[in-house]
Amino acid sequence: MSEKPEKNAPLKTFPTPEKVLKDPKAVAILSAWIAEGQLQLAAQRTFERPEMWGQFLMDLAKHASMMYAQQGVMSQPEAMTRILGVLSRHTGGHMDSGQTTIL
Repeated sequence: MSEKPEKNAPLKTFPTPEKVLKDPKAVAILSAWIAEGQLQLAAQRTFERPEMWGQFLMDLAKHASMMYAQQGVMSQPEAMTRILGVLSRHTGGHMDSGQTTIL
């Protein structure tokens, strides 16, 4: 991961979305951080079939691209194209050397 958070920035916590609070069947899938320039994850398998992770990752990419559009950085399609471009270049390539903690 090449972009690093500001040094000595406080660790952000995120509010739990309202729909999650209302749904007794809601389940956390993962938490992700960048630490010492590497991706660090705490995750649980959650899905029976690995293909569902593909759906999850696509939904995550859609939400990420919408953030760029909502903040006026670039259009949602442009952000999505850039995200998918990186994914396609890394398919079958270098694996991140970060750490995953399985819950």
